[in-house]
Amino acid sequence: MAIPTLGVILMSVPISAASDDIDRRAVGALAALTAAAAATGLFFFEPNSWKGLVCVIVIGGTTYPLYSVAGAYANDWLPRDRITAAAGQLVLLYGVGAMIGPLIGSALMARIGTDGFVWMAVVCHLAIAGFLILRMFQYREPIRVRHQPWSEVSPAGRVFYIPATVIGMGRRVRQRQRGELTGAERSEMGG
Repeated sequence: MAIPTLGVILMSVPISAASDDIDRRAVGALAALTAAAAATGLFFFEPNSWKGLVCVIVIGGTTYPLYSVAGAYANDWLPRDRITAAAGQLVLLYGVGAMIGPLIGSALMARIGTDGFVWMAVVCHLAIAGFLILRMFQYREPIRVRHQPWSEVSPAGRVFYIPATVIGMGRRVRQRQRGELTGAERSEMGG
């Protein structure tokens, strides 16, 4: 039980710093994909081996910050007078997930054995990553991060910058092909 907490201690600050500098959806998606990959590693390594423990550390370190990233992302889009109400709703949803998750996980473990826990971790993290990637294609990031100079981006944020840029460029190219960009966005892209 203590091993995932070690991951939280090691990885919360870099993930949080990155989400302050660049698109929080990219940070959340990469963290969720990393957790899914680490959970997949548990199919190949015994959980009590050093490789299995590293997988558990990575799962804990990338899973727990997802709630904070989601809360900060919600706050980016809300007016100040709605932030407290939204925080209450997020806590409620987190509580529902914390109640339902163990029930589903234990049912899977009863049905297919200890691999049921691993399957649940993989599927849930892939669903989170898929949702965040879909949001990246559907909506622009908040203005808060759109015009930040590279010199002000933390080293942790720079790691996540490339996947966020690639997805953003793909969305803009599709919009350009459809003729959906405004004049300012077209000049920003060089055309």
